[in-house]
Parts: sequence; structure tokens; C-alpha cells
Amino acid sequence: MTAYTQFSAKYQQDFEDYFARTGLSDVAVQPDNFEMTIHLDLNDLKPQISQ
Repeated sequence: MTAYTQFSAKYQQDFEDYFARTGLSDVAVQPDNFEMTIHLDLNDLKPQISQ
């Protein structure tokens, strides 16, 4: 949620309102208590040239 609210000052209030309205703010994990690891396999990725 922090990533969304800090993405753009223009949309910060809209995201905060949405998260509060849907209840997501109440159940969200605080960033200081959360760790995420993303594993990405790029072995089969082939470069493409577009024109």
C-alpha cells in the first residue's frame, strides 16, 4: 500500500481513501514487519527487436 500512496502525490489521497473505504487499511501488514522476496526466472527470456 505504501508503494501506491508514494507513487504519485497526485493520486496519494485517492489511494488512501480507497484503502480506507475497502477496509484494506485495517488489515494491512505494516512495512516494518514484513519482508517479501520475489524469485524471477529469466533463463528462457529472449531479446526481441521491434520496429
